[in-house]
Amino acid sequence: MPTLFLGLGVIESVIAIIAGFLAAFINTLAGYGSIISLVVLDELLGNAKSANASNRIGILAAAIVGAWTFRKGGSLKLQGVGWLVVPAVLGSVVGSYIAVELDEWLMTIVIIAIMLVMLALLRPERWLKKDSQLAGDGRRLATVAIFFLIGMYGGFIQVGVGILLLAGLVLFTGYNMAEGNAVKVLITLCFTIPALTIFARSKDMTGDAWTAGSVMAVGQVAGAFVAARFASRHPKANIWVRRLLIVMIIVGIAKLGYELAYPRQRPETNPVPQQVREPEPGRTHPLPV
Repeated sequence: MPTLFLGLGVIESVIAIIAGFLAAFINTLAGYGSIISLVVLDELLGNAKSANASNRIGILAAAIVGAWTFRKGGSLKLQGVGWLVVPAVLGSVVGSYIAVELDEWLMTIVIIAIMLVMLALLRPERWLKKDSQLAGDGRRLATVAIFFLIGMYGGFIQVGVGILLLAGLVLFTGYNMAEGNAVKVLITLCFTIPALTIFARSKDMTGDAWTAGSVMAVGQVAGAFVAARFASRHPKANIWVRRLLIVMIIVGIAKLGYELAYPRQRPETNPVPQQVREPEPGRTHPLPV
């Protein structure tokens, strides 16, 4: 079969790039776009953990391009974001290290509950305000705790973290949608660096995972650039972002609910038959090898 990128087949490469574009476009404007990239990576690699690891390559590349484009367009203001970035980065380190130890079923329940609350809070007057009205110091400790937990979730699985970040930035911290989106991408960039570093040292980041993730990153860079330009320049971007956010929250709730109702069956591992040796003279039972 002819290859297009890094030894990946032409059809697989095209699918990966298109999926990466769509995932990054949705992630940059709202969140939960990694549903698309993870499904495709899982199919290419045949391993969910490798897909989760390799997805961070494109996430990082897209976040770099998205943050740069938002900054160039004037939407990304760096003043005062440090106290949001630092706890999110620390949380992502913790989440990446303890991912395999967390109770996925309980986490799924919590995320569904959070998304239902967010759906109820998607009132236009809170999401479509023109100017950012940042919360005062009285909320700082609570905000640090919230962004630490969001960062922990991002380090664990990434899917849906954009929605959680955007909700925290708009509903709790006081950003408007445009500036909140830009800060969301910057935070994603910052906490993906340590997460990718940790995954890169794990056995899940195989050579095939690096290849598939790098090819998909081509599409993710393009998707992030187009989405960030749209959000920075379109006069009604806030309205479209809110609509996309509602759709992706509903998709997320449906997907997680389906996984709760019909959990993926792990293949059973058959025990390896034990080899035996012929009995020694004078013994009546065979000896294990």
